[in-house]
Amino acid sequence: MSDLLKEFEDDLRREKSEALWKNIGRNLVGISIAIVIGTIGGVVWKEYKASRSAKQTTALMTGFERLEVEDYKGAVEAFSDSAEKSSGAAYGIAMLNKAYALQKTGDVAASQETYKALAQESGDDVAAFSSVAKILAARDSKEIIAPVKGEPFYHAQLEWKAWQLMDADKKEEAIGIFISLNDDKDTPAGVRGRAAEALQLLAPDKLLPKSAEVKSDAK
Repeated sequence: MSDLLKEFEDDLRREKSEALWKNIGRNLVGISIAIVIGTIGGVVWKEYKASRSAKQTTALMTGFERLEVEDYKGAVEAFSDSAEKSSGAAYGIAMLNKAYALQKTGDVAASQETYKALAQESGDDVAAFSSVAKILAARDSKEIIAPVKGEPFYHAQLEWKAWQLMDADKKEEAIGIFISLNDDKDTPAGVRGRAAEALQLLAPDKLLPKSAEVKSDAK
């Protein structure tokens, strides 16, 4: 009977972890995109005021207008034009939105290639965009993301890797990452909270109460 109950408990925990993965996956992508989109207005305005790249700004704005009316093919063309004429943050914005528009047209493969191309870019002015692109490129891929310490969204990349490992039935590796995220003082509060929630489902014994830690240290 005890074995049967344990098996039932394991199945229930597995179902909960799968549901958590689906929710966190959507949230991570949504949060990443929201952060990047939040920079668009300021970056475009700065570029426009500088007047040194009016053509690329016009192409960006055209792309946003096409997205607004759901003309995704037109948006792809506009953002492609902008990406060819720009660099740095403006390039990152164009590439992220080009990939999004491509996905909306149904060309998922081209969308993934665009994210991957952006993920390979380096430089401080494009770092946040390339870091987000790594997460988005991994969203519909079986290829496990390779987080790079020091990148703007490093901890989010680690979290995404953990859930990819869970999806690949590599539970112990995933738990190891969740433990490191939960213990790392530099982990953003939101990511740490989700890591703790994941550990509560997957390995509750790894979540030692703070009071118990204090008593253990005292000994």
